[in-house]
Parts: sequence; C-alpha cells; structure tokens
Amino acid sequence: MTLGTTRASVKAADLPKSYEDLLNPRWKGQIMWATSRGFRRAAVHRQHFCDDGQEAGKAYLQKLKQQNIAKSTASARQILDMVIAGEYPMAIQIF
Repeated sequence: MTLGTTRASVKAADLPKSYEDLLNPRWKGQIMWATSRGFRRAAVHRQHFCDDGQEAGKAYLQKLKQQNIAKSTASARQILDMVIAGEYPMAIQIF
C-alpha cells in the first residue's frame, strides 16, 4: 500500500509520514481510493491496519472514515491519473 501524490498538489514537507498523519483535518475530503476490487480491497485495507490488533485497526478505520475519502470504481491506474490531473491531491493505492 502506498500514497499517490504530485508535487503540484502536496509539498514534500506536507506529505503524511505515518498512517496517523492521514487523520489530520487538512486531508479531509482530499483523499481518494479505488473500490473496484470490492470486498477484497476493503479486507486488505482492514488487515493492513490491524497490525496493532483488530480493535485498534477498527478504531483507526472509523477515524479514517471521518476523512470523507472519495471512493471510485476506477482502476488503480485511473485513480493515479486523476491524482496526476489534480482532481485529488492524494490517493491511497494498492498495486
């Protein structure tokens, strides 16, 4: 899992350095991710955040949900193209 951004949208000094940084109010409504792989994609995200335990993972995802992340059925490549075009400053990606 990685973040897709452009220098035009996000300065290097402002890049999130941890998953907790994605919870910064600055990013509310500014992130998108693909849902094109359906439940499997959600399960991958959830598993990734459960490294500190299932409850901690659930709590984190509930907080992340409050960031109003845009969802798209586009492919990961199309999502990246949207970021490059400036439609969103950042995308959470799994390749």
